[in-house]
Amino acid sequence: MHKYQEQVDRLGKLTQDYDQAEAERPWEEAQRQLEDARTRYQQVERLEQQQHQEKATLAQLQQNHRLLQQNKEHLEGLSRQLESRKAELDRAERDLSTAQAQTPMIAGRLQEARTGYEKAEQRRKLAVLLQTRERLEQDVRRLEQQQQILTQNLAKAKDYHQQLEQARQQARDNRIDSAAVKKLKATANQLNEETIRSRTIATRLSWELDANASLTLNNEPLTGQGEQQLLEESTLVIPGVGTLGITPGGEELASTRRKLKTLEDSFAEQLNTLGVESVEQAEDRLSVFESAGRTLKHAEDLLKSVAPSGIEQLVTEQSEAERELEKARSQLKATPEPDSKAQVAALEEAEAAFVQAGTELDKAESDERGHQAKLSALQQTRDNAKTEWQRLAEEEKSPERQQQLRQITTDLANIEKQQTELQASLERREREIREARPDFLKQDIERYQNAANHLRQTQENRGRELRDIKVRLEAWGAEGLEEQLNEKEAELDQCNRHYEELHRRAQALDLLLTLLTEKRQALTRRLQAPLQKHLNHYLSVLFPEASLEVDEQLRPGTFSRGSELGQITELSFGAREQMGLISRLAYADLLREAGRPTLIILDDTLVHSDSDRLEDMKRILFDAASRHQILLFTCHPEKWQDLGVPPLDIQASKEQAAQSL
Repeated sequence: MHKYQEQVDRLGKLTQDYDQAEAERPWEEAQRQLEDARTRYQQVERLEQQQHQEKATLAQLQQNHRLLQQNKEHLEGLSRQLESRKAELDRAERDLSTAQAQTPMIAGRLQEARTGYEKAEQRRKLAVLLQTRERLEQDVRRLEQQQQILTQNLAKAKDYHQQLEQARQQARDNRIDSAAVKKLKATANQLNEETIRSRTIATRLSWELDANASLTLNNEPLTGQGEQQLLEESTLVIPGVGTLGITPGGEELASTRRKLKTLEDSFAEQLNTLGVESVEQAEDRLSVFESAGRTLKHAEDLLKSVAPSGIEQLVTEQSEAERELEKARSQLKATPEPDSKAQVAALEEAEAAFVQAGTELDKAESDERGHQAKLSALQQTRDNAKTEWQRLAEEEKSPERQQQLRQITTDLANIEKQQTELQASLERREREIREARPDFLKQDIERYQNAANHLRQTQENRGRELRDIKVRLEAWGAEGLEEQLNEKEAELDQCNRHYEELHRRAQALDLLLTLLTEKRQALTRRLQAPLQKHLNHYLSVLFPEASLEVDEQLRPGTFSRGSELGQITELSFGAREQMGLISRLAYADLLREAGRPTLIILDDTLVHSDSDRLEDMKRILFDAASRHQILLFTCHPEKWQDLGVPPLDIQASKEQAAQSL
């Protein structure tokens, strides 16, 4: 409702402002001022363009003035130049004469250098020829040796290749699967074992008959005496008596008979598959096959040792070696032998002498070219100086020179007059431009443009806001704001009553939580009291007026000393190290009181403690040692000499034990 009233008030004020602006139309006045400012600024721009043009004209006049002044000075200084040119001509003629006198000496040095270069080149050629023959002779010997080695390797390779083919043929003829042979042997062993087993459990029939008596077993006559094992059901015929049926009993015998039949069939099938008649024949073939494989591998290794790339490549290498040998012999034959009477220097010495001679020749040629260039330059300088002197002498005497001086003087006066007039015009226009203040005019253009745009935009915003407020007020008027206000006030009363109820419940719960917390803290203090007692015992030695509280998990927590209060983790590293050792000793005292004494082992502890704190910790350790067994290991025994117990050297103990052994 307050917002509705505010919008109504805003609508009245905004309508008044909008109507007043529509009547006054201030943006049109700003637009007019903008056009005036633009017109004045365009006038200033035209003045600046005229100023730039006149400055360019003045610069051109100043350039012409400098050129005319230089020409005038040049004409006036012609006599001085004539004397200078005469002195330069005399000096150039003297320099040319001096250089021409040095020509014979330089030409002689050049001829000597050329003669020395030719001799050094001849000695170098002889040395190169001698070295070439020596190299070719070495190549011939090397190639002959290489050809001999290749010929021997080729013969060996052919022999090894023949052995390789024989081994391959033998392997092909006796190829057999070693796994199959192994399986055959296993089957034979099983068959043998099963046969022995069957004989053990089979029904044994033995007979001993008179000379004329006979029996028939399974349609086979039996005479004399003998013995036979029966694995299957059999028929025994006794003449004059009748027929006896013999049935070997037991499931084990039937199973043995079936297994024996299976093994016999498998053994026969394996023999047929391998193409052998017995296990011994299969083992012999396997032995021959494996021996052929080893021979094949050995022959391949031998062949690769003499012909790594194959016999064909070895034949090719031998042919190439023969061609290279013939080529080297031909080159050696075509290379002439140096004269035995000639003194041939070493190639390095000849090369050095040749290089030295070439350097001297280059220097002599360079000196000769430099001398010729110098002569040409001096002669050209002399000719130029003479020509310039003659030109200046003729120019000094010419009537045109006087006419030029008069004309240049007149032109200089006219240019100086024009410069004075232009400078006055520039100063006058500069004042006009400065008084017009073009920078302020540009700011006025921007200011009036922004003002016009702002005024138009403000009026448009007023109109837009008027429409929005009217629409909003119409919408609010249709919503029944007073009815909604009454409903919200009723909801507020209900929420207040609910709040009071929840507030009372919250206070009751806070009281219950406080009581439970106090009870829990009291119980925790009773549990912490024994450990706190031992901690305070040791802490009073290190920090007389300090206290270290134990948290609910019986771990050292809050540390206080005088007005200082904080967690143990906030202490320095050395102090935390001391607190940790004190805590260990307090825990050990608790265990001892519970009937469980504890061994305490310390390894280079308290390394970050200063001398005063270390002294206090020694008192604590000595006190704890009266109740516990403590082992302290250290690499700095000098710090613990006053601990009150004799130290033991572990390394010395090891050495004594080793000596005793």
